[in-house]
Amino acid sequence: MSTRIETEKASHELIASCAENAILSVEGVSELTNSPDLGVIIDADKRKGLKVSDSKDGLVIDVWLKVFYGTKIPETAWNVQTKVKKRIADVSDEVIAKVNIHVVGVTFKDDERKL
Repeated sequence: MSTRIETEKASHELIASCAENAILSVEGVSELTNSPDLGVIIDADKRKGLKVSDSKDGLVIDVWLKVFYGTKIPETAWNVQTKVKKRIADVSDEVIAKVNIHVVGVTFKDDERKL
């Protein structure tokens, strides 16, 4: 039983790492951030802005992120979902049931704040 739990934790850490890299490579995403509801780092391996959990249909990945001002949020969320699913499929046999995107803020560039 202990081995299964350790394997599951390692699997979630790998999934979270792959998801983080995929998310941050999407144009318009400024950063991953903690859930304002929870106020703490979410995942067991201390990845900010990510939660990987199991469901009967596969893994569920929750993502809390900020986008740059002017970003088309629906398009960016779609791109994040697509990229996360593809990246995880490239490195794992895990079934991804959902990728939930929570946009919790907007990042302004310094020049835009002066307007």
